[in-house]
Amino acid sequence: MSTDHPSHDGETSKSAIGLFFAYLFACLLYFLLIGGLQGLRCCDPNGGIWHLARSSRQDLLDLLAGFLLLDTLVLWMVLGLLLMGAVRGEMPRWAAILAVVVYPLTLVAAFASIDLRERYHGWAIVVPVLLPPLIGLYAIWARFNQLDKITSMLAWAAILVLTIAPIPLFFVDARSELVKERIEAARASNDLQRQQFEASLARLTPDSSLRDYLFAEHQLSPSPYQKQQWLEGVRRVKSRQADAITLLKEGEIARLGALWQFNIEATPALCEAFGDALGKLAAKIDPTPFLTGGGDLRVMRAPEFLRLQLQNIKWLSAHCDLDDTLAEVEAKVRTTSESLRQSKRNFAQIEGYRMEQFAAALAEVRHRH
Repeated sequence: MSTDHPSHDGETSKSAIGLFFAYLFACLLYFLLIGGLQGLRCCDPNGGIWHLARSSRQDLLDLLAGFLLLDTLVLWMVLGLLLMGAVRGEMPRWAAILAVVVYPLTLVAAFASIDLRERYHGWAIVVPVLLPPLIGLYAIWARFNQLDKITSMLAWAAILVLTIAPIPLFFVDARSELVKERIEAARASNDLQRQQFEASLARLTPDSSLRDYLFAEHQLSPSPYQKQQWLEGVRRVKSRQADAITLLKEGEIARLGALWQFNIEATPALCEAFGDALGKLAAKIDPTPFLTGGGDLRVMRAPEFLRLQLQNIKWLSAHCDLDDTLAEVEAKVRTTSESLRQSKRNFAQIEGYRMEQFAAALAEVRHRH
């Protein structure tokens, strides 16, 4: 029997070390979760973080919400590993069965509460804030200590309460007077913006310039329906062909992401102006702001503006000789992407992978034509 103890002690020691590092990793993920919750935008009762699945905007706050969801999922996976260790330790059998049934529901509750946080910025935040430390501490305690029945019952009672909390908190947050005021203010702002856009659009005629239409769109952010009205107006502008070339020469390519929808001709002059503008936009790409976490906002948005040109590139590549320009742009994007993907900053890594996808899309366009 004496020969079995060293092996058993060694296994216990390795298990303890593994659980210790898993707990540290869970703490890191938890702090990132708290930071992400504080950074969520407010307030959209008809939105929630699940709009990411259908959103094409993908701005910085959308990336933050996406990272928050991923961080939550990974955190719950690590907490699940800790609970599995507790099941093999001193956790009572009834508690182990309860863990198998209830623990997946806690993840659903966390996601629902984060969604409510983005919608209302109310009390639902208490669920993702309290559940991880409660589950983590209980798992560590149950792994190495014999818990009495009352302690386990109290712990699981608290976990159950937090698991079902999103349901009543939804009604509390939705009916909050402060939230109502915020929502009404947001709706009033949207109504005013809509009225301003409609008034601005009514003043524009076929004799207006393309610049006038672009100003109305970028200043007033029209709805999808209004955007279609705006696009129909652009297609009636008499000088849109010459205006587009002028704007490209002036470096306004970032405002012309919908150029392919303007019903203009891919003339040699337009092709040349677009190619030059595209090359200059790509030259602005610099990994430094993403690696350092600060810098010129125009430089940080250059990759975003470049990606908005993909439909224009596909359209013009069928009529223009853009191969040399696209090769240079692709090389610049790939080089920057490699640098960002090697960074330890999550935001830089995300941008790096997005650049890699854009470079692949450029390569596909080049090979197709």
